[in-house]
Amino acid sequence: MDDLPAEFQDELAAWSNLSDEQLWRIALDSLPPDQWRRHRRLLRKNEANTLTDAEREELARLAATDRFVVRRSYALAGGGGGGPPANSL
Repeated sequence: MDDLPAEFQDELAAWSNLSDEQLWRIALDSLPPDQWRRHRRLLRKNEANTLTDAEREELARLAATDRFVVRRSYALAGGGGGGPPANSL
C-alpha cells in the first residue's frame, strides 16, 4: 500500500474493519464496458504521449476509474475466504 497515493492509503486502511462479505461486494462491482475500454485507450495514448488536450481532460475526468481499479484490487486481495458469498453470484 505504500506505493499508493495518500488518498487511497487512508481509504484502504479504513477497510481493514470491513467484513469479507463487504469486501466481496466491492470486488464484484463492475464498470460499464464502454467506460473501461475508453479509459484503457486513453491510458495507452497517454503513455505514448499522443493525447490531445481534450483527451487529457477526459482522462482526468475518468480518474474515478483508477479509484475503482485500486478499490477492487484491494478487495480481491483482502477478500478473504474461499470466494464470494453464495447469494452474490
